[in-house]
Amino acid sequence: MDKITDFFKEIRSRFYSPFFSSFILAWIIINWRVPIALLFYKQSEWQAAEHTTYVGLIERRVTISSGILWPVISAVCYTLVAPLLKNLIQTLNAYLDAKGMNWTLTAAKKGKISVDRYIQLRASYKAQENALLKVYEDESKYLELNETLHHKVEENRNKFENMSAGYEQLRGYSEVRTYNGHWELTYAEDNGQRKTEIVTINQGDICTTDRTGKLLFRIANIGYSAQTSEIMLVMEDRRTVSIKRFFIVMYCPNNERAIFINREADQIVERMARPTFLIQE
Repeated sequence: MDKITDFFKEIRSRFYSPFFSSFILAWIIINWRVPIALLFYKQSEWQAAEHTTYVGLIERRVTISSGILWPVISAVCYTLVAPLLKNLIQTLNAYLDAKGMNWTLTAAKKGKISVDRYIQLRASYKAQENALLKVYEDESKYLELNETLHHKVEENRNKFENMSAGYEQLRGYSEVRTYNGHWELTYAEDNGQRKTEIVTINQGDICTTDRTGKLLFRIANIGYSAQTSEIMLVMEDRRTVSIKRFFIVMYCPNNERAIFINREADQIVERMARPTFLIQE
């Protein structure tokens, strides 16, 4: 079934080809007597005149030259020459249109117009010129506004990035790990005496730096306030068997977070500072 369908499709494509249609048209024109006799005359009329049948009529009127040779030559000429003639005609029309436009412009240059027409054209020109200037001014305003908005966007983005960086930094100030390292700690002993020694803070554990590495205190929680430059510590006293939890607030004098001072008297932890940090208290 598919092969039959393809066969008819191929035949139809042949009929639609320019060469085949040109051949059929040329054959009909060259052998015009045959189609006219078959289509417009009754069988009795042309049989009486020709004394022959359909086949006999075709055999008598159609020869190899008129039936094949000249229709093929005509179809080939039409297929090859027709596009060339079409392009030549289009080129000629374009040339004539261009020439006509040039003649019109040449005639217009030599022509004359009235004063009223000149005033109207001048007013129209001035109106168009003013409209163009207004468009240019509006465009300049839009460009300036766009540039201003662009700068504001960049400024706000920089502010946001700085705020984000500051937020990350402040959040780091409230993390115990940022205080790891050696510190000079001043604290109260059990007998009430003040003692200052170098300690090590590691993940909140405050230990001595000697061989024993005794655990003195532990930072249970920490918070940093950027407005008051203070840290709030929840600490555990680990020097005795019974763990004692207490809360202290220590002030940073210059916001460098290298020295913290307890401004309240009689506190367990009085001062902590980096050993290499020098500051005027």
